[in-house]
Amino acid sequence: MVTIIVETNWPAESSKKLAEVWLGMPEIPEQMKMLYVGTKGEADCSRALVIWQVEDSFVAESLNYINNDVARYFDVPGFGYSVCPWTDPADALKMVGLG
Repeated sequence: MVTIIVETNWPAESSKKLAEVWLGMPEIPEQMKMLYVGTKGEADCSRALVIWQVEDSFVAESLNYINNDVARYFDVPGFGYSVCPWTDPADALKMVGLG
């Protein structure tokens, strides 16, 4: 299994627009599991963390789904994000031809 961590941030004044986009989230493929969604609001900025778990054979498709989903937020003023796949050390070494 591979874990994909998506971190997002946006100015507090964009929260309503972000929530509207969130409600239109496309159906999640069955090979992906959303393990955790958390948000943290501060006076001037809000942040969210979404943790996905995906099957090894579905990583490319999962990253494509996530990137397409994140692109829906590009109209939210001040929106920023990062998408990071994580796996165990042995699998990570295999991915770069060292395992």
